[in-house]
Amino acid sequence: MIFSEQHLDRLIADAEAQLELDSVISTASLAGEIIDRRVVPATRMPWSRLHGRFDLRAGEVTVWAGDNGSGKSLLVGQVIGWLLPIQDCLIASMEMRPSETVHRIATQLAGGQPSDDFVRAFCTWADQRLWLYDRLDTVESARVLQMIRAVRSQLGVEHVVIDSLVKCGIKQDGDGAWTAQTQFVDKLQHLAKSTDVHIHLIAHTRKPERDATRISKHDIRGASQITDLADNVILLTRNRRKEALAQLPREALEAADLEVLAEPDALLTVAKQRHHSWEGSMGLDYLPECGQYIRHDRGSAMPWPAPHHRLPWEVA
Repeated sequence: MIFSEQHLDRLIADAEAQLELDSVISTASLAGEIIDRRVVPATRMPWSRLHGRFDLRAGEVTVWAGDNGSGKSLLVGQVIGWLLPIQDCLIASMEMRPSETVHRIATQLAGGQPSDDFVRAFCTWADQRLWLYDRLDTVESARVLQMIRAVRSQLGVEHVVIDSLVKCGIKQDGDGAWTAQTQFVDKLQHLAKSTDVHIHLIAHTRKPERDATRISKHDIRGASQITDLADNVILLTRNRRKEALAQLPREALEAADLEVLAEPDALLTVAKQRHHSWEGSMGLDYLPECGQYIRHDRGSAMPWPAPHHRLPWEVA
C-alpha cells in the first residue's frame, strides 16, 4: 500500500493526538488517589516545635540552603540520623569522604565524641539503613538522577541527600546556567513524585551582608526556579553577630550586646511548604562538642530517638 504525504501527515497527527489523550484522565479515577494522599504518612523532624507544622512527606523535594559555612550539611545529617530508626536513607556528599559523613552522624547520635565500641555498634546497626554514595568529584546530573532511581528501586531508600547542587555537573554561571539548573530540579521533582522518594537538595545562598540575621529564599544562588519547583525550602542562618561578640571581654559589652548574646546561635526558617500552610522560624543553639542543633531553651544534647527509648545501637 502506498501512502501519500498527506496521508502520512494525517496518521502522524492522529497518533500525536492519541498520545495527548492518553494523558487526559477522568475525575472518577482520582477518588482513590485523593483518599490515599490524605493519609500519606509524614515523618516528624527532630525538633518538637516543628511537629505538625513541618513534616517530611514522601514524594517531595526539600531545598536546604544557607551561606558557606552556615552548617546546613551538618543540620541535614542530624535529620538523617533522626530518621534512621524508621526509614532508610542515602547521603551523596560529593564534598566529604563517606567515613567522615558517618563519623559526624555518629558523633551527633552519641551526644559527643563516640567511643570505638559505639562506632562499631552504630555502623553494624546502620548497615542496610544508611547508604553512602562514594564519589568525591563532580557527578553529571544525569548520573545523579540514575543513582537516585536505582537506590530507590533496588535498595528501597526513602530519603536521598544531594550535597550539593554545585557538585551535580551543572553550570552555575554564564549562558544557559539557569536553564540547566531549572531542568535538573524539575527532573528531581518528577523523580520524587514518580517514585515516592524524598529528595533533600543542599544549595548555597549568596554571601550575606555584614551582620545579616536573616536570609530569604530569594537569596539562594542560581535560578529562581529552584525554589519555585521545590516543594519545601528550609534556610539556616548563623548568628554571626553573636559569634563576634562572644569573642570580646564581657566588660566591654553594652546592654544591647548582652541581649544579642542571649539570642539563639542560628535561625532555622521554613520559607516554603507547598502542601502545608505553615511557614515560620525557630531558634537553634549549636553544641560544638557533638555537632547537634538543639532547641534554644533546651540546653543539652538531644537523645535518639526519645528519652524513654534505649538506642538500638547503644553500647552498655
